Amino acid sequence: MTGMPQDRAASQQAEFAVHGRYALRRRGRVIEVDVHDAWNYECMRRFADDLKRAAAPLLPSPWAVLCDLRQWQLTVPEADSINEELQLWSRENGQRWRAYVMPDSLLVADRIEEYSQPIAGDIEERSFATPAEARGWLQSLALYAADPSAPEGGDR
Repeated sequence: MTGMPQDRAASQQAEFAVHGRYALRRRGRVIEVDVHDAWNYECMRRFADDLKRAAAPLLPSPWAVLCDLRQWQLTVPEADSINEELQLWSRENGQRWRAYVMPDSLLVADRIEEYSQPIAGDIEERSFATPAEARGWLQSLALYAADPSAPEGGDR
């Protein structure tokens, strides 16, 4: 039965593959995120790590997230603990504003409320129909002003 460990390893590897995509970029003091597809635990874990890396040059200054959720298909409940930890980290590390670009979906709106309301604290959140509207609000707060660190971005 020498093939058994390889079969288990292949099964585990498939089980833990990342499902879901996002594009993340920093512009001024705003981290812009485009969210796509359904996310599993592994995708949420990678996203949390990438968001923290993107925010690091902004600390300790206040910063914002613009999150476009129009292509998101929700996240598995097993990833809720990662989201909660990320929300707490963000609040404790200077995030003060959050702009959501929302699809016309009550399910997504309810899920976002579940995710953020208990933990958001002093993070001001607003929802918008388009990225341009969300950027307009963040621009009114002067968050797109020049940032000494180089812009950063990438797709996952």
